[in-house]
Amino acid sequence: MGCSCKKTPLQRVERKIQYWGWEGLAPSDIKVVDSYIQSVLKVLPTTDEERKIFYTRAKQKEKENQI
Repeated sequence: MGCSCKKTPLQRVERKIQYWGWEGLAPSDIKVVDSYIQSVLKVLPTTDEERKIFYTRAKQKEKENQI
């Protein structure tokens, strides 16, 4: 998977999602994703399906804010 020494916790979790999918995340990884969603969208997901949807929306919102 390569060195993740200089990556943020969210970047490390995103890498895990790429390799193993959402099902491969540990509870600590899910907390990182939930924290990110809450910081960007001000909502907290209650299900795995909501988590995936809100994560996508948060990434899209962050991308729009960078433009």
